[in-house]
Amino acid sequence: MRPIVQFLFARLLGLGLRMWAQQSFGPTPVAAMTPEEVAVPLRAKISDALMVEPSLSGLPVTPTVRMPLWPRDPVMIELSGSVPRPALRQAAIALVLREVDSIGESSALQDRIALTSARLGRAA
Repeated sequence: MRPIVQFLFARLLGLGLRMWAQQSFGPTPVAAMTPEEVAVPLRAKISDALMVEPSLSGLPVTPTVRMPLWPRDPVMIELSGSVPRPALRQAAIALVLREVDSIGESSALQDRIALTSARLGRAA
């Protein structure tokens, strides 16, 4: 009779463990978005704003967005390219900061926009 009791006890114990492993201990967490899934729409929003702005639409200014690993760190945005006048550089920076502020993210901007002569862009 002893082997039967051991067998039943083992079956009961195994069943109990399986049932315990399938229990839910609270709400199921929502899958967090990866930084890339947040950075791509933000980059698209900034790029669209740069293309729509008449004074900046033909200029080669490109944003790069890097999302932080920690939620409280700022979004890193790098603007690279070239513009013929300092006023256009400032306009691009102000536009990007407005776009990021409109979505409520804190940001850090790296300005890598070069000033080029207007004559360099025209071939003879």
